[in-house]
Amino acid sequence: MRIVLQRTLTDGDVGERKCAICRRKFWLGPVSAYAISDTEILLGETCPACLEGGAEGLETALNERAKWSRIVADEDD
Repeated sequence: MRIVLQRTLTDGDVGERKCAICRRKFWLGPVSAYAISDTEILLGETCPACLEGGAEGLETALNERAKWSRIVADEDD
């Protein structure tokens, strides 16, 4: 995965968002950090807390989400 920084285009783009990694809400400011998978799939905007965790923190958060997604899918079966 890689992170790409991009200037937020308009004042209308600034506001509350949901992090693509941890799914928590955060306030989007003048710069957006986009998470992009190794297969070039745009995962979405990433919160500052996830970015502060570095590569290891991002991997941990994604693994945790995957674990919970598997649990929910198993229960739905």
